[in-house]
This record gives sequence, C-alpha cells and structure tokens, in this order.
Amino acid sequence: MPEEIRSDEFIIRRIPPSKPQIQLDFIKPIDDRRYRATSIALALRQGETGLSCSRLRITSPKQLLAQVGVTITDGWTVAIWRVDELPTGLQVVATPSKPAELDLGHCEIRPIDRYTKALQSKLAGASVILSAEEIDSMNAGEIPHRWERRPAR
Repeated sequence: MPEEIRSDEFIIRRIPPSKPQIQLDFIKPIDDRRYRATSIALALRQGETGLSCSRLRITSPKQLLAQVGVTITDGWTVAIWRVDELPTGLQVVATPSKPAELDLGHCEIRPIDRYTKALQSKLAGASVILSAEEIDSMNAGEIPHRWERRPAR
C-alpha cells in the first residue's frame, strides 16, 4: 500500500498553457492578483488512478517544469495545494516515478472512492497558481511565503 503524504505538506502540479484559440482555459482568476486551476486542467486521463503531482519539500516548481522540458515562458505554470486543504474524498500518496530519479517527490492525488466531476471541480477551487516569480525562486522544502488560506466556500 502506498505511503500517504502528511497533511501539512504542499504538493504541486504542472498546468499546461491555455488555448484561447479554442476557448480552453486551464487557469482562471480567484481575485485581482491570484489564479487557480480549472477543473479541465485536473481531469484524469483514461487508465489513470490519480493526478500526477510532486511534493514541494522534495521538488521545486522550476524542477517540476524542467522534468518535461518546459518553462513559464512556454506558458506553463504550477498549481499548489496544502494536503489538509484538499476536498474531502481525496488522498495524496507517494508514487515513485519511472525512472525513479526523474522525480523523487512524485505523488498522486487519488479519490478515496471515485473521481467525480464534482470532486474535480472542488479540487480546482482549492488550487492556487504560483506566480512566475515564485516558480523561478522557490526552492524545494520552502513553504510559500505568500500562502494564504482562503475562506471556506
């Protein structure tokens, strides 16, 4: 059985560039200075058991993007969650990447029962997109200095 990730850890996930030409947005505003992922950016693909993420205490946002050869200048960004702020019905488990050295912090957000559209939407609402400066400067193991708990919805 995979190791469950501690509730006080932060996890991060790559978010691809939006595609305005076909009105496909992967991020949307929370307020005038913060963004979050959209539910479409957090959809499971056929055959997946969970959403591929990484533990911030092991992998920096910049390293996460570099693993697949992309940067923020390519339009990619990074979503972040604190594990204890994930919606009820989800868990985060350690899942070694293949090859293991690709991402030592690899983990998955998995449904406890099943991954529904409602759960996917709640997960998107709980996300925060890191700024370009945070992606560029945040080191593995750092707690985001601007992390703010949002009011309950």
